[in-house]
Amino acid sequence: MAFILTFPLFNADRLARQADTKKDAILAVRAAKTYPESVVRYNRLGAGLYQSRLYDLSLDIGRSAVKFNPNSYQTWILILLNPNATIEERNKAKEALMQIDPFNKEIKNYKF
Repeated sequence: MAFILTFPLFNADRLARQADTKKDAILAVRAAKTYPESVVRYNRLGAGLYQSRLYDLSLDIGRSAVKFNPNSYQTWILILLNPNATIEERNKAKEALMQIDPFNKEIKNYKF
């Protein structure tokens, strides 16, 4: 019975680990969106794709992440910093970040 309850968690983490090991970007996106969703997994995999200059895939994860948890600071960063995000998306990300952390001068003064 315990295995049935914990298998989704195990499977999602297993997929994320495989994506890291194999350096498979498509598997990373699949792993990030696997049930049960996790802000930590979204952010880690999205940041990895961004660092690898796979901006479209990182943006896809960022969009899914903010739908899952619109109050997560790091998920909005995935969109704000992404050069493939539209100006509207980046403005929305900046506004959301300012609501989450209204005293952050770096975000307030951030230009894109």
